Amino acid sequence: FAEGIEFLIVHRLCEEVAKETIQKNLESIEQKRKARAVVEISEIAQRIIDRSAIEMLLSVVASNGESIAMRETFNQFLTIQMAETLTKKIKKECLVQRKISRNRIVRHCHQVFTGTALSRTLLCMFEQQLASEENRIHLEEVS
Repeated sequence: FAEGIEFLIVHRLCEEVAKETIQKNLESIEQKRKARAVVEISEIAQRIIDRSAIEMLLSVVASNGESIAMRETFNQFLTIQMAETLTKKIKKECLVQRKISRNRIVRHCHQVFTGTALSRTLLCMFEQQLASEENRIHLEEVS
């Protein structure tokens, strides 16, 4: 009877973990799709802005001949555009990093992978040290 209850509890927990994992994966896929769409829209908008800025610049330079004033204005415009773009990218990266660090599954996988890698590295170092010590002892016995 106790085994049946344990099985039901474990089964229930496994179902919950599986459902949560599926939900997180679906959310992740949706977020990636939205992120790709945002990137594509941003790139298109940036191209439109760039083309419009260049057309505006050419128009003003051709009609007024005030290239120095336009160069300064255009430089300010580009500086502002670059600052806004960098700010948006930094905010986006921070948001992604926060989401990753809050995701229990990703955090757990990271801990498992790094723990496994550390264990393997330490084991390899131990084996090398052991082989080195065995060689040293063997050489002392032979001598």
